[in-house]
Amino acid sequence: MGFNTGNPVGHQYNLATFNPTGINYANTIAGDTFLDAATNGTYNYVVGHFNNGLYQANRDWTNPTLLFTVPNAVFSYGIAYDAQNTSLWVVDYLTGVIQDLTMTGSVISTFNTG
Repeated sequence: MGFNTGNPVGHQYNLATFNPTGINYANTIAGDTFLDAATNGTYNYVVGHFNNGLYQANRDWTNPTLLFTVPNAVFSYGIAYDAQNTSLWVVDYLTGVIQDLTMTGSVISTFNTG
């Protein structure tokens, strides 16, 4: 999945072949670029590439809601959902720091990838 302000359409990809499935989604979150997404099966999550806002949306990308701004972030890039502790992992592209965050934005742990 990828949304950006220049091409405001997200695309669904087949995880086995990495090819587009033909399902597209409009970017309903204005003002940023989203390069990655995660889901917990109920909601989708994206993190703003420039504003570091972490958003929750329905599975069809409707009703996006800003949950929080990622703490200590410079240039957020990737996101993953952790079903073990219902948290979100976010990577900062410029610093190499990966943070494990609660669903309210509290830092559980961090590490630097160097």
